[in-house]
Amino acid sequence: MLYLTGLLVAAPWLVYNVAISDTVKLNRELKHARREIAQLQRQKRDAPAMVVETASGLDNGELIPSIMDCDAGGRCAVVRYTPYITENHDGLAVHTAELVLSGGYTDLVRLVERAETGDPGSRLVSAAFRSVRQRQRRQTQLQVTLILQQITN
Repeated sequence: MLYLTGLLVAAPWLVYNVAISDTVKLNRELKHARREIAQLQRQKRDAPAMVVETASGLDNGELIPSIMDCDAGGRCAVVRYTPYITENHDGLAVHTAELVLSGGYTDLVRLVERAETGDPGSRLVSAAFRSVRQRQRRQTQLQVTLILQQITN
């Protein structure tokens, strides 16, 4: 009789610990993750959009001096600056600017970092490095092409 009682108590405990406990643990973690995702989605919906209320700094080139501030030695140069409006819909406009800079690698990397972190109203969308051969000087020149965007209303 004692053997039968021990078997009735020990068998379910053994089955739970060996076979079912991992599944129960994963189910709890899944429920917790779903709650966190739902909370993050609510926070994302409630967060204000990143829209600049004023005129775009990309249209008139105000962005260039703020990026070039970190270039203390003057070893970088602006090759081309082309602003344009990519999208204009329902009172919102996406302003895009293509900025081509030339100089040394480390100086250009500093300028790219400055473009990423400098102006909170604009975003760096793309940065592409390339080597350009200059026929007049018979030299190669390193250039970086930055694509920046800003949303305004």
